[in-house]
Amino acid sequence: MCWKDEWVAAIKNLDRGIRHIEKAREKVHQRGLRNEKTIQTCIEVDDAWNRRAAQMRLEKNRAAESQCRTIIAGLKETRGQLQRMVETYGISRKQ
Repeated sequence: MCWKDEWVAAIKNLDRGIRHIEKAREKVHQRGLRNEKTIQTCIEVDDAWNRRAAQMRLEKNRAAESQCRTIIAGLKETRGQLQRMVETYGISRKQ
């Protein structure tokens, strides 16, 4: 396999990684929405202990979602850099 092919394979792997992290981010987001619903229920029934536990889980969900967004942005930047390298060094143009 040529070095150009290796770069293209790396780009494809980054794309797949981005898709998986995006799916995980969405699942964490959905979990956060469920925790918000739990918090509202605990407020209605005056359950301070479970409300605090749900709030702690919600904070973790928000932190995880934020980290996912940061990782995705970094991977997209790396993918773009690899694409520019393929365009610059990998494509031979006849003059």
